[in-house]
Amino acid sequence: MSGLSLGVVRLAPGLALALTLAAPGTALGAHPDTPAEHHAEDHVIHSAATERRLNRKTRQRSAAESRVEAAAVAADPGQVGEWGPVTNWPVVGIHAALLPNGKVLAWDSVGDAATEKFPTHDFTRATVYDPATGTHQDVRVNTGHNVFCAGFAHLPDGSLFLAGGNRDAQLSGIVQTHVFNPTTNTWTLGSNMAAGRWYPSVTPLTNGEMLITEGRPDVPEVRRTDGTLRTLTTASLNLPLYPWLDVAPDGRVFYSGPDQTMRKLDPAGGGSWQSFGQRDTINRSYGSRAVYDVGKTLVAGGGPSSNTARVIDTGGATPQVSPTSAMAFGRRQHNLTLLADGSVLATGGNSTGAGLIDMNGGVYNAERWDPATGQWTTLAAQAVTRQYHSTALLLPDGRVLSSGGGICGTCDDVGYLAKNAEVYTPPYLYKKDGSGELAPRPDITGAPDTVIHGSSFQITTPNAASIQKVGLIRLASQTHSVEMEQRYVPLTFTRGSDTLTANVPANPHVAVPGVYMLVIVDDAGVPSVAKMVTVDPAAPPPPPPPNQPPTVSLTSPANGATFRSPATIPLRATAADPDGSVTRVDFFRGGTRLTQDTSAPYTYDWSVSATGNYTLTARAIDNADVTTTSSPVTVRVRKR
Repeated sequence: MSGLSLGVVRLAPGLALALTLAAPGTALGAHPDTPAEHHAEDHVIHSAATERRLNRKTRQRSAAESRVEAAAVAADPGQVGEWGPVTNWPVVGIHAALLPNGKVLAWDSVGDAATEKFPTHDFTRATVYDPATGTHQDVRVNTGHNVFCAGFAHLPDGSLFLAGGNRDAQLSGIVQTHVFNPTTNTWTLGSNMAAGRWYPSVTPLTNGEMLITEGRPDVPEVRRTDGTLRTLTTASLNLPLYPWLDVAPDGRVFYSGPDQTMRKLDPAGGGSWQSFGQRDTINRSYGSRAVYDVGKTLVAGGGPSSNTARVIDTGGATPQVSPTSAMAFGRRQHNLTLLADGSVLATGGNSTGAGLIDMNGGVYNAERWDPATGQWTTLAAQAVTRQYHSTALLLPDGRVLSSGGGICGTCDDVGYLAKNAEVYTPPYLYKKDGSGELAPRPDITGAPDTVIHGSSFQITTPNAASIQKVGLIRLASQTHSVEMEQRYVPLTFTRGSDTLTANVPANPHVAVPGVYMLVIVDDAGVPSVAKMVTVDPAAPPPPPPPNQPPTVSLTSPANGATFRSPATIPLRATAADPDGSVTRVDFFRGGTRLTQDTSAPYTYDWSVSATGNYTLTARAIDNADVTTTSSPVTVRVRKR
């Protein structure tokens, strides 16, 4: 038991026996964090018969534990929400993205045929799911490449950009990029990257470019708005697979995990990183995060199935971390999903620290985190355990689609495959009178298709008088517990007669250009069905804040000190930079530079034999070549 986190506060039914007897379905050993470890797990291709058998077995094994967990919470959907029926899918929902038309693009890998029939991976099973009708359309990738384990996010026009994927049975990365057009449901190849990537992240930038990080190569790349690529040659840094990156209010890209060290990347030019302190002491591998407000990120779970959570505020010069309430369940391999009211939903995962899957340790109950109180509420239990390779995303009607799970070596060992999905209806969509009936919803009857940073726009609604909240929620792109781009942007607004006047933030880094869901929430906490709105990148971003100069002080020798010739005079200086780094400190005698020192402590022992009075200074130069000179110090050298 020594390997289990102290953050695990509740064990799923049967876990104690499983830990003692190594019951079937328990896989606690491996934490596949390296590419080689992932290769050993992910190189699995099933026959159609095997997929049907594993999917059926997973649903059967999940059902008993789900019923136990469901009985532990109230039955009123107005308090805990309600899960819909489990429906089988044509793909395993390993990767999922919400499209501007309200449908969901999902894909897995090469699919049903036996492994020996696929010496190369030259296509990908993919589907477009329509939540309104429950139907699927086959949109398999036929470009000659497998986009299994790609990174992906939406371009400003709402099409989906993918970087990397799977080249062969050894799980080598591919150099290809793809774009999915949601209007025509077609795939096209883009520019090739400098190196193959597998498990990369894609982050939309304020200027319409797309940042591509890790996936094995340490040097980031950026897709320009014309579709060509550039490399960030001065920003090489080894990061975990699928790193957590989001644009911060200052325009740089904030790295929040999964490891402990917080960083920011400036993607301009060749790129540059700045490191900060540690977020906490946990490597939150296969934890999850959500950008729930301007410059604010919730991270929760991961690592040894921790139940702890942290809030990171990136609005200032240095990220500030604060604790928030712990989840009721420790979780790993779970998903955090923004809800329509700006709160955060946790679904799935395991509570035992299993690297990928523990059929005896699945977490079935959802939990909701309230940003206003920092508290979690335990909600209804889903029917199927959702662990490795599962996804969850917010739909335009305010419900949450939870899908996928499985396709790995350990998954096969324990009989786990979830080639299906279920939809969760949160409690905010139900009346609070215990009737279990759906609540009346506010309605957006009109809103512009496009809005611009720093502008105001009108929302027509017959419910204007009751509206308490207006927000923009960026479309989701989710895989491997990592949400590539979803964020909640609250909008200030005023009420009129059947109208709301909402204000788009002037800072484009707050609402990165692209397609968002516009949602209004009434005084009963009920959200509207979303209206798709494009935040236009046409408006120029505000100028970056002016660079702050470094500070420097000559601490030795003392002003007025006297030395005997020949003398060795110790020059000592301290220097710092509030918004960057000190490149070097130069020591001067009058206007003559004596030497330079590029690292603290800044020192120089000056040997002088000529007598006289000397004026000494230190000059600090920061990473933007801005200089500051210290107050002068005068010394006297006398004959012996």
